[in-house]
Amino acid sequence: MKDPEHPGVNEVNQRAQNLDQRVNQGVANGSINSQQAANIDQKIQSIQQQEAKDMAGNNGHLTRAEDRQLNHEENQLGRQIHRDKHGKGKGGGPTGPENIQATAKP
Repeated sequence: MKDPEHPGVNEVNQRAQNLDQRVNQGVANGSINSQQAANIDQKIQSIQQQEAKDMAGNNGHLTRAEDRQLNHEENQLGRQIHRDKHGKGKGGGPTGPENIQATAKP
């Protein structure tokens, strides 16, 4: 059973919502493509499933270590969203490899 008053639960859930909003904004303005969005959504779901699993083992609570781990994963995902939206790193955003035109000589 979830404890809606548990601060760790509220923080993890709010951050997941914020990450999802950032992805939706990126898709809407064209800085994140559908494949990147699907990948990020899958990772958000994975974090939420891990949270549910952790809470099930602790009577609806997260331990401090579990809360830190989930925050770490959300931090990494937030950085990935930033890279995807701003075209940094592998396959990212409007300046990613899929949008670079070849300049091969005939």
